[in-house]
Amino acid sequence: ATVAGGGGSGGGGGGGGLDGFGAFEDLTQQLKGMLKQVFGELQLLTCAIQSGANLPSSYSVVLGVLALARMDVCAVFPLECIFDEFDYHSKLVVNTVWPIFFGVWLVSLYGLGYFAFPKAKLCREAILQLLFMFFFFVYTGVTNILFGLYECETFVDERKRYLKKDYSIDCDSDAHKRSELFGCLMIFVYPIGIPLAYLAVLYMHRYKLSCAAYKDMPGGEELSLDALYKIRDKDPELAHLHFLFYEYRGGFWFMEVLQCSRKMAMVAVITFIVPGSSTSVALSMFAVLLLLGVYAYSKPCLSKHDDTMLTISQGSTFVVLLTVLMAKNSEGMPEVVVTLLLYLSTFVPVAACFYILGSEYSRYRKNTELSKALEALEKDMGAMAEGDDGGSRSRDWDGRRGAIPATAPATPGGD
Repeated sequence: ATVAGGGGSGGGGGGGGLDGFGAFEDLTQQLKGMLKQVFGELQLLTCAIQSGANLPSSYSVVLGVLALARMDVCAVFPLECIFDEFDYHSKLVVNTVWPIFFGVWLVSLYGLGYFAFPKAKLCREAILQLLFMFFFFVYTGVTNILFGLYECETFVDERKRYLKKDYSIDCDSDAHKRSELFGCLMIFVYPIGIPLAYLAVLYMHRYKLSCAAYKDMPGGEELSLDALYKIRDKDPELAHLHFLFYEYRGGFWFMEVLQCSRKMAMVAVITFIVPGSSTSVALSMFAVLLLLGVYAYSKPCLSKHDDTMLTISQGSTFVVLLTVLMAKNSEGMPEVVVTLLLYLSTFVPVAACFYILGSEYSRYRKNTELSKALEALEKDMGAMAEGDDGGSRSRDWDGRRGAIPATAPATPGGD
């Protein structure tokens, strides 16, 4: 009944977990959705942490590991040790150009498959889905690097401005002005271009993403919300967009665009609004608190566990910003307190993700064992029925014949 009901992944963000899934495929999809949220929030956390506060030195190791989450190639590979005069301008070029080359390579594979292997539609859809997924993961890190290009600090004594990310760069130099022009172009490609591209492709399919198309088909009005979402999830015309919508309800088909816009706004507030000050951190805290209330009220995800992870991630971002604010303004605060808060806010979403997935996997195992036990019981009952059928059929018939005179009503002419 649990498997057939499927009540959890339906509308209203109904019951989460495997009461509404009941299949290993749905479990892996939930795993993908939760890890997607945690990964994206860790990217944003690293941008919030690096906002001008004097952070504990022990946390620098964690920041180095989280550079993998930002997909910052220059933070992972020591290019400044390999190439002479490798500065922030070089870092900007590397981190903005290599995703474009990778994206062009994926598009070339798609075009080759379209013309050379027209029947391999599944492979082409996988390539497009990988393309959308890839730019989702590079989005926050590249946006942070681009906005950092315009964050300069003025030194009154020298009457010069230097780049905060690299004090060897003079913000008034010709080389920096050329980099700013390049950065303006890349801002239209990444922080603005990626959300607009997501919005364009989602908007073209909004009729199906909202499930209105399935409701309007013959018999669609009688389908449950869970059935509608199952149809949407398996629709071949939406397969290439699956990464952008699969975890959200029909009324929130545009949610991934809002998520990208939220990340861009968060990085912009920290970078441009009184950069490095407590004001920018306080405004970011207010924005996070506001979004936390919006997410908790609207519940945009299909699974209640995804909504929970969304709330936990927002709460962790708020705690990180609060810790940064405390580190900026509380000179007498022990370093161990700041370190503890940073570690907790960083790893609580990860721990919550694995705890939820562990409990759901345990429930999945129990449901699977129950289904196997019921299936075995049905087979045993069927075998017993087949074994008794030959001998009991004649006895049943004789019994019925013998019972007919005793139970039949008397005829009008009878004695």
